[in-house]
Amino acid sequence: MKKVLSLLIVFVFSLLMTGCGKPDETWNGVYTNGTDYSILIFTGDNNTASIAVMQKGENFQFYPVEYENYLKVTEKELTTINGEPVKVVKDGLKIKVSLESEEKGVWTNIEGEYTKIKNVKSFDLRQL
Repeated sequence: MKKVLSLLIVFVFSLLMTGCGKPDETWNGVYTNGTDYSILIFTGDNNTASIAVMQKGENFQFYPVEYENYLKVTEKELTTINGEPVKVVKDGLKIKVSLESEEKGVWTNIEGEYTKIKNVKSFDLRQL
């Protein structure tokens, strides 16, 4: 019985350490909307955020967006540092990616609402 209990405690502790479990409401995490796109957002200590987008197809994985320290962080919004018309707005565990321009470039299919599915502790594409 002691062995089972100690294994259970180790398992729960390892889930907490790896970021599994209930997602929190910070920016750091992986977001999805049920399509072929997933978004990784990680905020650093200097009020900037890194963002990566993974597009998954039937026989491929592609990263159309992969920018480190690309976004300026406020409590509820991320905007690009270089003035591109990309805006990410947060509402709890949901984010909305929008563009304020007709020229959308790589962001064309990424616009929309996403829900956080897991927390992350670093800007590491293997977490997508």
